[in-house]
Amino acid sequence: YFMRGFFEGRFAGHLSWVTNAEYRVPSVHSRLAVLKHVFFVDSGFSAGSLAELASRPGISFGTGGRLILPMIANFVARLDVAWFIEPRRSFSPAEDWRISFGSQQHF
Repeated sequence: YFMRGFFEGRFAGHLSWVTNAEYRVPSVHSRLAVLKHVFFVDSGFSAGSLAELASRPGISFGTGGRLILPMIANFVARLDVAWFIEPRRSFSPAEDWRISFGSQQHF
C-alpha cells in the first residue's frame, strides 16, 4: 500500500493495516473553485505474518492543499508534503520527507 512520506512499495506483504487522520481547513470557497489546507498523520505497516504486524509501524505527518473544481464533476487535485518519523532511515532531515501529489482525496 502507499503511505504519504514513504516511497511506494516501502511496506509489502499480504497482511496490512493503515490509519489516517486529516484536518481540512477551507481557505477559499467560490462557485468555480475551493481551496483547502490539510494537516495529516498517517500510520501503517505491512507484513507477511501476524507476528510481524506487531513490529514498529511507519508513521508520517504533514501538510498539503486541495484544489476542488466543482464544475468539473468535483475534480480534486492534491499536493502533500510528508515527513516520516518512524522508522528513521537517516539522521539527515533532508532525507526524511517526500512530496505526494495526485487527483481525488487520499482516502
